[in-house]
Amino acid sequence: MKLLLAVLVAFGHTYWLQSHMSALVFAIGNGAMRVMVPAFCIMAGYFLHSAAMRGAGVRWLYRVLGLYMFWMLIYVPFWLNEVNGLTSLIKTLLLGYYHLWFMAGILVAGFLLLALRRLSHLISYQLEVPVLIAAAAFCALAGIAMEYVNRHSPSGLPLDFKIA
Repeated sequence: MKLLLAVLVAFGHTYWLQSHMSALVFAIGNGAMRVMVPAFCIMAGYFLHSAAMRGAGVRWLYRVLGLYMFWMLIYVPFWLNEVNGLTSLIKTLLLGYYHLWFMAGILVAGFLLLALRRLSHLISYQLEVPVLIAAAAFCALAGIAMEYVNRHSPSGLPLDFKIA
């Protein structure tokens, strides 16, 4: 299922037939993308959780890091031309090139999840679930707040900034 979703998400990002689609087909395809990408994220989280429960969370992180580095190397001819200094290079390597942001994000999320689990276990194993729920709720509320400010605040605060 994960491989199928990865292929469908990659195909959906190509816009291969977009110029030859009717409005109805485009709407259905766009709607499918709105389901496939979150489903892929949920599945990635499931595999991290199952690895963490087996005590293989760090191994999972190394595997994702290896995949990330592999794809960053594959895309070197594309992103190397866009790098214009040390800051730009660091930004590209940390945040990923174009659609590889997902893998960089999964690495950070996986590291944070494993760190939160470890910290909660140092205090009490019973704290794991409440700590993870609180972290998820905080992230959800922060994301909603940022989206609201970005779309509806008259302050003009730009949240879609670019790092030079």
